[in-house]
Amino acid sequence: MSPLDELVAALFDYAGMFPPASLPFEEALKTSAGLRRALRRPGMVAADFVCGLDRLGELTDEKLAECGWSLRARAFGGEAPRPGGGSPRPGGEGRRAVSYEAKCLPDFLGYPAVKGLEALRAALGGSGLSLYLEPECTGADWPAAVEKIFRFLDRLPSGERPGLKLRCSGPAAIGPDDLARVVAGAVDRGLRLKASAGLHHPVVGERCGNRIGFLGLALSVRLRRVFGAGFSVPAMAGCMTCATPTQFTFADGGAAWLNFRLGKDQLAGGAGLTIGSCSLQEPDDGLARLYPELGWLAAPPNKPLTD
Repeated sequence: MSPLDELVAALFDYAGMFPPASLPFEEALKTSAGLRRALRRPGMVAADFVCGLDRLGELTDEKLAECGWSLRARAFGGEAPRPGGGSPRPGGEGRRAVSYEAKCLPDFLGYPAVKGLEALRAALGGSGLSLYLEPECTGADWPAAVEKIFRFLDRLPSGERPGLKLRCSGPAAIGPDDLARVVAGAVDRGLRLKASAGLHHPVVGERCGNRIGFLGLALSVRLRRVFGAGFSVPAMAGCMTCATPTQFTFADGGAAWLNFRLGKDQLAGGAGLTIGSCSLQEPDDGLARLYPELGWLAAPPNKPLTD
């Protein structure tokens, strides 16, 4: 496996039901099941299909058997519950999910948050779901929200801290500088991370209109984990917003951005980061175009499902 393969291994889950793809449930499920045959880099797939909690019950044994492989799901819910409020009820079908993602408004991260998390965990109890919280902020609110998020998480025992989900485009988008601060704080605390929206492209490009490249984001997480504060927040922001593909190098089993390099052993294993995307063809094709020396562009995708 090449170092670039290692970097993007199991990086993406598939959210084809959500905008901008907005595919019907059946079509998105079939597309998800066929990704390992349709992509040049099938190892990019984290084997996770994102659906709403209301559709989780439709992932029956028969439906999964039709997919022909062991499909896992990430269940996406609404706002995280407050004490005494409504709670998600995954029921028996929750066994088919690996995580639950709940949005939370900024004021949820104040005093009621601990009890609200207890209510959410109780509602999901016994299902084995990992929990992610997605703070909903406007761009102007994010600088203050970053500190609020970590003050809240630091009050929780380390084993009870949820992962964080962040959006990189749209009304609740986090900017690159604030994203770098959140990623640094999350990595330093050993938290799981998920990012979505606006991350179809490996590097930043004017034609793509993206502010963050998924290649720089993925490498930033690993560099921070290895170098700690030696890979500073400004350096992380620079890596995430890099628009020059040649600044990323993959040689001798390692990966580097500028002078920050990871060896082969440091690339092994998961990074604690998942990227949600409604298309995996775009990330796959983007990598093939940027790094033709790896032979990806010459290698056609595997035969897609036709049945």
